[in-house]
Amino acid sequence: MKPDSHDRDLVPSAEYRLLLDSIDVLFYTCDLTGRITFINRQAFSMLGYPPRECLGRYLWEFVPERYRDVVVQELKQHLNNGKEENYMIKVLHGDGDERVLQVKAFPVKRNGETIGGMALAEEVTEKLRVEMELQRSNDILHRVREELVAAYQQQQAVEEELRAQLEEAEINKNALAEAHQRLQTIIDFLPDPAFVINRQGKVELWNHAMEDLTGIKARDILGRGNYEYAVPFYGRRVPMLIDAAMNPQLIQEYNMVVDAKENDTIFAEIYCPQLGVQGSYLSCKSAPLLDRDGNLAGAIEIMRDVTERKKVEKALYESEQKYRNMIENIDDGYFEVDLEGNFQFVNRYLCERVAYRTGELLGKNFRTMMDEENAERVRKTFHLAYKTGKTIRDAEWYVRHRDGSQIAVECTVIPIKENDEVIGFRGIVRDITARKKAELALQASEKNLRQQVEYLNTLIDNLHEMFFTFDRNVHITFVNKRSYDVLGYGPDEIIGCHVADFVRPDVRDRIYQGVRARSGKRSRDTYEVPIIHKNGSERIIKLNTSSLLGDGDKIIGGMVLAEDITERKLAQQALEISEAQYRAIVEDQTELICRSHPDGRIIFVNEAYCRYFNQKREEVLEKNFNLPIHPEDRTWVMQQMNSLSPENPSCTLEYRVVLCDGDIRWQQWTHRAIFDGFGNLVNYQSVGRDITEQKAAQEKLTYLSQRDPLTGLYNRRYFEEALKRYESSSNPVGLIMCDVDGLKLVNDTLGHEQGDRLLRVISDLMKSCFRGDDILARVGGDEFAAIVPNASPGLLEERIQAIFNKVKDYNLEHRDFPISISLGYAVRRHPQVPMLQVFKEADDNMYRKKLDSGGSVRSTMVHTLVKALEVKDDISAGHAERLQLWLELMARELGLSDRTINDLRLLAQFHDIGKVGIPDSVLFKEGELTEEEQRLLQRHCEIGHRIALSVPELVLISDWILKHHEWWNGEGYPLGLKREEIPLECRIMAIADAYDTMTHRRALSREEAVQELRNKAGSQFDPNLVELFAKILESHKTG
Repeated sequence: MKPDSHDRDLVPSAEYRLLLDSIDVLFYTCDLTGRITFINRQAFSMLGYPPRECLGRYLWEFVPERYRDVVVQELKQHLNNGKEENYMIKVLHGDGDERVLQVKAFPVKRNGETIGGMALAEEVTEKLRVEMELQRSNDILHRVREELVAAYQQQQAVEEELRAQLEEAEINKNALAEAHQRLQTIIDFLPDPAFVINRQGKVELWNHAMEDLTGIKARDILGRGNYEYAVPFYGRRVPMLIDAAMNPQLIQEYNMVVDAKENDTIFAEIYCPQLGVQGSYLSCKSAPLLDRDGNLAGAIEIMRDVTERKKVEKALYESEQKYRNMIENIDDGYFEVDLEGNFQFVNRYLCERVAYRTGELLGKNFRTMMDEENAERVRKTFHLAYKTGKTIRDAEWYVRHRDGSQIAVECTVIPIKENDEVIGFRGIVRDITARKKAELALQASEKNLRQQVEYLNTLIDNLHEMFFTFDRNVHITFVNKRSYDVLGYGPDEIIGCHVADFVRPDVRDRIYQGVRARSGKRSRDTYEVPIIHKNGSERIIKLNTSSLLGDGDKIIGGMVLAEDITERKLAQQALEISEAQYRAIVEDQTELICRSHPDGRIIFVNEAYCRYFNQKREEVLEKNFNLPIHPEDRTWVMQQMNSLSPENPSCTLEYRVVLCDGDIRWQQWTHRAIFDGFGNLVNYQSVGRDITEQKAAQEKLTYLSQRDPLTGLYNRRYFEEALKRYESSSNPVGLIMCDVDGLKLVNDTLGHEQGDRLLRVISDLMKSCFRGDDILARVGGDEFAAIVPNASPGLLEERIQAIFNKVKDYNLEHRDFPISISLGYAVRRHPQVPMLQVFKEADDNMYRKKLDSGGSVRSTMVHTLVKALEVKDDISAGHAERLQLWLELMARELGLSDRTINDLRLLAQFHDIGKVGIPDSVLFKEGELTEEEQRLLQRHCEIGHRIALSVPELVLISDWILKHHEWWNGEGYPLGLKREEIPLECRIMAIADAYDTMTHRRALSREEAVQELRNKAGSQFDPNLVELFAKILESHKTG
């Protein structure tokens, strides 16, 4: 908000603001609406807010809510009347406490018009509090004050008399002297010290009491002025109260403390450091003396030593402070309330216990601290204290903590009396929450104990075992119902009998001696005893005895818990016989058999177990069953065994064990948990066997069922199962398809071994381009596929580019036989799209790429094969070119078309392309070939034919490649054609190829080669074409 001109006039300049910030009182200015326009730094200490948070706020915003309406009206009235005002106001400090300020307000005017106000404020909270605290002390001093008033009245009477005498003295000097003498006598008669000065400030009278007070005789002080009479009081010359009586301006000039003023008489209490050992306090009264005409003639001051009274007041104050400090520091809560129950005082402990500040509780009613039920209890307690006037002790109720929880308290309420009238109550509060909880816990514990006693009584009576107690003489004092059934006697027949009375006669003496030996000892014993039933039958019982202790841990008897084990004994005997038979059977088993305790300790192993682990039986027994188990499997095995129950008592597990020599073997164990009739685990019965070879075979079978045997990649079956698993995936899934270009051509020409090597190379290249969670599989003869989870098109393109980079690097290193592949991909972005649809999309994209580059790929493959053939066959340089020349010459001589000539040129280049598929051992064999090797070599025509059919540029000559080794007489291969069944082009090719081979590889002369052709004309070669070829050679003279 932009300040107007009035606001600017209400904000001090920078120099004045520094000065105002350094004073110890609060200073502020405000406009006529009461809005603060400036406030100094004392705002933080007196109001609890920094100056910047006070500016712009109204004065009454700092006043407690309950006074605000009245204060608003009064402040507006003060601002508008334009007068200086003094008043007190209660403000709410930022910390929640209420404080009182003494305010002196002045109007701020401009051109005679009031535009706002300014004020100085001093905090008087503590002063008012001290005044309230001392109010009661003032009652004690009431009588003293009355006596002082009486003395003052007496002094006033004396003064009146003195004035009358002085007036007469003006008329008559003798009368004046007499009056002066009389005044001297009166003043000397006064019990209080007094002295008189004239208008010149010189001492006229100095009574005996003053001499006693100051130690200065009248003769030494009379007639002296210039404040010399102050020296005995202050040690220096300064104006005193008597001087102020003649000249009131001295009060302000010397900052004199004046307690009261009645007409011209001034009252004050002063401290005189020169009087006494530690100074003295004087209560002084001074008044001017006037002559008959009312003119100032001098002044009189009367003093009274109030040092002792001051000491009493100080002691009282200190006592009050000590009392307050004690209250503040006790470990109990303390409060004072008025008759309405409003808090007048609360100590720190009580505030901390309920988590409220002092300012939040003072003035509040006790009802705000509790619910209605507890508030009514407190009201009744206060009423009883008010009615009887006596202290009420051990009152209990609950108060509410700030967080809402309840605190149990025990309170002593004491009435506060004034003039024998109850004016309020003080209370001492003790937190008994813990005690209450303990009492409740004790009650619950006692209830629980009673229930347990009842439960134990019921339990003992319903025990399946016998239970009885006996005294120090071993006479039975108590038996349960089960004892009646086992012994066959009633309670009257058992109680009082000796414990040994019911055992078998032949062991009775031994039992007597044993019981007698144990009866005086604190011990627990277990033993088996034969007893005789009432019907004469014998029973075997197992006794567990223990001493009974009384006061001082003195043995007063014993108690016995006995179990009828007759049937168990019989069963045990049968079991021992059965176990001997069972042990013989178990020892002969080839499987490993082991029995172990619930804690894992081995208690039996058969001979097969010992042989397997190469250990003696004594080395195994009592060792933990899980020791041989492989550390990685041990926790899982124990979890499975520990989970066995009567409902599910057995499990069959396969896991690894470590033999003594460190060898790791696979075993299959069937563990059966043996439980007794009560469901308690007795032991484990385990049977095991070695399955290492079986496991290896199973793992190999599993591997083979999932893997492609050639490349080691996943096979199509596993790939299709993986596709099904990813059907439910909500994340994007990518597929990459790969096809090996020319694999069929390689298989047909170079053999399947070379084709397999090509597949392994490509699979190795692709494996290096995928992550561990990607699935790479061979899904067809020349097809690979990869599943890439959490894929994006960008990620799949990175994978494809990585594969192409690997292929490129490989081809740079293997120029003799480069490889080529086609790749395509697709991404499933929505879970509802079937994975097979994504697979088809990726496959289509791959074949689209393959079609785009198919021709160039096949051509590259063919030229690669030609180069491979050149390397393998070590053909002489220029063979194809020479063949092209002879073929062209013969074709033109025969009048063949240019197209045919061009095809013959291709035939010259690719006629033996099929030899790339012939093994080197056959192709380069020195010496005569076997029939089998001959048949293998002759297959190159068929291989070349298939290669040509796979390349569009060679399709037209594929038939010539197949038939170029046919003979004129039908003894050629592979079809056995003869004469004109053989294409003309093939007949021409046969003559030219034979001629070039003889002249270059066999190094025959032209004549020798022509003669060789003529020798085979009609059998291998067309005779007409041989003569034509000879004629062409003759005419061209080449060779």
